[in-house]
Amino acid sequence: MKFLIFRTDKIGDLILSLSVPQGLKKKFPECKIFMCINPLYKDIIKNHPDIDAIIGWKGLKRTFSLVKEENFDYAVHLFPTLNTSLLTLFAGIPQRIGTGYRVYSFLYNKKIYMHRKECKFHEAEYNVLLLKKAGFDIPFVFPRIYLEKEERNKILKKFENYKRPFLCIHPESRGSAPNWSYGNYQKLINILDFNGTIFITGTKKTFEIKNKKNTVDLRGKMNLSEFINFISICDMVFAPSTGTIHIASALDIKVIAIFSEKIPFTPRRWGPLSKKSKVLVVKDKNLDVIEPEKVKQEINNLILK
Repeated sequence: MKFLIFRTDKIGDLILSLSVPQGLKKKFPECKIFMCINPLYKDIIKNHPDIDAIIGWKGLKRTFSLVKEENFDYAVHLFPTLNTSLLTLFAGIPQRIGTGYRVYSFLYNKKIYMHRKECKFHEAEYNVLLLKKAGFDIPFVFPRIYLEKEERNKILKKFENYKRPFLCIHPESRGSAPNWSYGNYQKLINILDFNGTIFITGTKKTFEIKNKKNTVDLRGKMNLSEFINFISICDMVFAPSTGTIHIASALDIKVIAIFSEKIPFTPRRWGPLSKKSKVLVVKDKNLDVIEPEKVKQEINNLILK
């Protein structure tokens, strides 16, 4: 069996899709699995032992020949788009699995009727459930990220002179879920007093950080590969609902996350999948109800375990 799995959108969603190839390989070790993804995110899955190849999505026309020549048996649309759905039809993939609730669902011959918006399950569980409803009784496995030893060693070398433990604070969210105000992140950084190093990550300097002996500003200084490897050497990550918490969880790093319980933001669907995680929640969308002092306490409690 040869599968082509599509997940071309956000980093966190791509990580949460990894339960599908992992489950398929556990159930069918001899199957071949290709993933079609946004090529900007290839560093997330390039070393994954359950993924045989990556196809970077470059639009319908440019991706067609790459897909056509592989003679796939199954196309799995975890998050469908019209273009990816047309591609699998034009490429002649005989079994095309996707939701039955899109206007273009007629392009699939395995239509699955399942509403994710109800948030009854985790997103990773929904991905596996799509395959189960299509007839593949695969197990649910927590998503994992695998690193190249050489790349990780470079990061270890770069940060070897900083004092442990390492705490990563990632204040950025791309607007898909509620976030703390930047004032709360500033206050937390100022009041933290644990005996280690605090690293601030992200792509933009959205707020100023006062000079503090054990605080290092890494915003805008790492590409995705470096960032993933950096997270792997941290002792803990604190962040809102964003891809960073899923990177950390998939690397088995401790996570403290802040969430709204409101649908569709609920941690029931989007929370970190790790036994080493702690989620602080509010009933509405105002995360500033969570005080920095409370987060400080949780960080100190969890980082010492």
